[in-house]
Amino acid sequence: MIRSSITRFCFFLDAEGIRSFGELNTSHIKKFHVYDTHKTPQGKNAYNARIRKFLIYLGEHGFLTNPMLFASLPRTSAPKETIVVVLTEDEMAELTKQLNKDDSRLTLRKKALLLLGLKMGLRASDVANLSFEDVNWASASIKFIQKKTSVEVNLPMPTEVGNALFRYIMEERGQKSSSKVFLSEKAPKKPVGRAVCSAALRTALPDRKVEGSGFHVTRKTYATRLLKNGVGADMVAEALGQCGTSSVHCYLSLDTDRMRMCPLSLSECSVGGWSHER
Repeated sequence: MIRSSITRFCFFLDAEGIRSFGELNTSHIKKFHVYDTHKTPQGKNAYNARIRKFLIYLGEHGFLTNPMLFASLPRTSAPKETIVVVLTEDEMAELTKQLNKDDSRLTLRKKALLLLGLKMGLRASDVANLSFEDVNWASASIKFIQKKTSVEVNLPMPTEVGNALFRYIMEERGQKSSSKVFLSEKAPKKPVGRAVCSAALRTALPDRKVEGSGFHVTRKTYATRLLKNGVGADMVAEALGQCGTSSVHCYLSLDTDRMRMCPLSLSECSVGGWSHER
């Protein structure tokens, strides 16, 4: 991402006829910010934050006439609330059907990938990076350091997940010397990237067309179902490997049954209570 963001910035400068960083001024920075488009404010902020660091570096090493140029590139935006997308009941029913059928369209690898997301809430990056030393068969648990947060988690491994992993390793993976659990399905079998997780979900639910909702929907579905089953927010955060419950509270709005127990009486709040006179 650092390389991509800085390259994008340099391409813009080149198109503007800038041949030296010493020629840069605030007008160039502001113009870049206006014309550099992204799908989301978060994406734009992520790029701008890295370009700001690049500008700080240039200023510290004397490549800029104004070392404070980085301050003219914003990296914040108004907070945004988004609707949490989870798998519907129909989608879960179809997914369960495909996972339980031996002659389904899913390979053993795809089944194991999906179950790690659905039953344990693992991110795609952590699923793809899973190694044999992370899996403790004796204690039926998986212990690893999350790639996104660098937080170590030790999660109980449900029997269904353990069986799926064992079947994939013994019947489909092959005796490769790689330390990674998941390998490509075609030769030469090599460690996979996170994209295989989204591909597995698309294979299982080919009719699902929800923009911006990939394999991460399995993690959201996992968290939501825990909350609906009465698991406290603290324990859900621990199961997801998160520090604190701030990211968990967004799932609470999906628990409609218990949310109905929370509304306040309008009359007690001095709202309403008037009568219509003819």
